[in-house]
Amino acid sequence: FTVVYRRGPLFLHALRRFIGDDVFFGAIRDFVQTHAYGNASMPEFRSFVQSRTGIDLTAFFEAWLDHETVPAPAYLYPGSLRI
Repeated sequence: FTVVYRRGPLFLHALRRFIGDDVFFGAIRDFVQTHAYGNASMPEFRSFVQSRTGIDLTAFFEAWLDHETVPAPAYLYPGSLRI
């Protein structure tokens, strides 16, 4: 589950399900515009998305970004199971 080409898209899809379409698409759009023609780090991305939602994303980001194991079902399939 460490392959970048699988994990990245799954992470973004799970994040979208976790925070909802409106927040997700707005945050992604604004993040890309803010960093146009430049670089950004994952800590910057985490902080930016966190600032757009009232949901504490610490455990979600930790499950997806700080470990190489498959995230717990609550973070792997958000919206399907209750946390």
